Amino acid sequence: EQLSDEQLSMTHVVVPLSQVDTYRQKLDAEWDDPVPQVLAVSDSYRIGETRHAIGRHARIQGHDRFLMVDDDIRFLVRQSIVDWRLREASIGEVTQMLSWMEETMVRTRGLSLLSVSPREGNNRAGVGTPEDLFRTQQRIHRVYMWDTLEFLSLEHLRVTVAEDFDLALQTLRRGRQIGLCYYWAHGQRTTQDTGGASDYRTREVHDAAIRRLAELHPGLVGIVEKRNAGGGLAERLESRCSWGAAAEEGAAWLAGQQEQRLVHTDDESAE
Repeated sequence: EQLSDEQLSMTHVVVPLSQVDTYRQKLDAEWDDPVPQVLAVSDSYRIGETRHAIGRHARIQGHDRFLMVDDDIRFLVRQSIVDWRLREASIGEVTQMLSWMEETMVRTRGLSLLSVSPREGNNRAGVGTPEDLFRTQQRIHRVYMWDTLEFLSLEHLRVTVAEDFDLALQTLRRGRQIGLCYYWAHGQRTTQDTGGASDYRTREVHDAAIRRLAELHPGLVGIVEKRNAGGGLAERLESRCSWGAAAEEGAAWLAGQQEQRLVHTDDESAE
C-alpha cells in the first residue's frame, strides 16, 4: 500500500517453499497488477538463513544494494522539517525515502548498511532535513539497506537471533560505517508477533543468542535483564551494544592495515 507500481514490480515476498502456492494465490487475490514476486526459501530456514538467501538472490540479480524489511512494517515521515511529529508516509514520500537512501549509500564513503529510525525515540534527534537527521554508528533493526558484496562478505549464522546486531558490529569492526536517518521512521506492532523468528524464539533461544553475541564481540556488548508486563519474552536478556566503540576499533584496524601496506611498499622500493 505504500509502494509505487515500479517498486512493487521489484519487490519479492519471501516465504517458505511449502507455502509458495498459498502466498501466490493470496497475492493474486488481494493485489492488482503489478503483483509482488515470491522468493521461496527452505522450510527449515530461520531468520538468519533467510536474510542470507535474500543477499545471495540480490547478487545473482546483479544488484549492488538491496533492501530487506520485516513483513509487519509501516513507514512514517516527519510532519515537516521543523516538526518532529510523525504521520504515515504516502507512496510519494516512501519513494523519496528510498531514493534518498540509495543516493546516500552511493555518496557516503564506507557506508555498508543504512536504515531509518524506529518510531520509538524518533523525536530525540531534533528537527531538520534528511541530511540534518542522518547519524552514523546507531542501532539498526527491522529495515536494512545493505551493500550486497559487503553483506555477503560477513560471517553469517553465528547467532540464532539478534544476527542483525552481529552483522552490524562486524561491519563497524572492519572499518566500515552504518547509518540511520531520523526524518523517516518505521513502526511495528510488537516484538514477538506471529511469523519471522517468533516460531522458535523462546526465552532460552533468545538468551543464549545474546550471551553468544557478547562472546563474539568482547568489550562491545553488555548484557542486561529486561522485564516488561506480559508473558512470552516479557522477561529476557537484552544486549547493549557500544556502536561507537566498535567504530573506533574498526578505524584502528584500518589504520593498522594501511601502515602495513606502507611498510610493504617501502620495502619493495628499497629492493
